[in-house]
Amino acid sequence: MEKEKEIEQFIEKGREAEPKRERPERIEQGEEVIMEETLPESKKEEIDKEITEIEKEDLPGKTERLFQLAENKGLFYAIKVARKTGDGFLIDTFRDRLAENNYYKKFPK
Repeated sequence: MEKEKEIEQFIEKGREAEPKRERPERIEQGEEVIMEETLPESKKEEIDKEITEIEKEDLPGKTERLFQLAENKGLFYAIKVARKTGDGFLIDTFRDRLAENNYYKKFPK
C-alpha cells in the first residue's frame, strides 16, 4: 500500500513529491548517490546496461523501453532506470504517460 502511494505521488506531483527519506549525513549529492548505495552490485550493473540500451533510442523509443521495463521488472525498477539516466525530459515524459488514464496502475510494483 505504501509503495502504491509513493507511485501515485510520483505520478501526480512529479519528482518533488517523493516522500522525504532519512539520508545519511555524509551523503549530500542527492538521491542518485543514495540509490547507488542501496542497490546490490548486480542491480547497479543491470541498470547501467539498461541505460546504455535506452540511450541509443529516440525519445519515443526510450519511453517505450521504460514501459517494457515496468511491465517485465516492475514500475519501481523502471522509475529507478529513468532517474538514473539523468534526463529530466525523459523522466517527465515517462511520468506524464504513466499518469494518462491512471496507466501506472497496470504495472506490477
